[in-house]
Amino acid sequence: MSVVVPMSAVTGVALSVLCGVLALGDRPGALASAGIAVTVPALWLVAGGGAGGPGAEGAVRCGTVR
Repeated sequence: MSVVVPMSAVTGVALSVLCGVLALGDRPGALASAGIAVTVPALWLVAGGGAGGPGAEGAVRCGTVR
């Protein structure tokens, strides 16, 4: 799930932006462009930010206790 959800979110955003720009001729403004640029690092942090962080020593992964 930690891989699928961020990938589907990025794909959903990318497809919407690409269809709007390429097919419809829309041009996002400065604020929208900044939001698009922040989306990918934000999703990366949400998806992988907790792995290996403080307190992860007792995390359950794939049915085994580390």
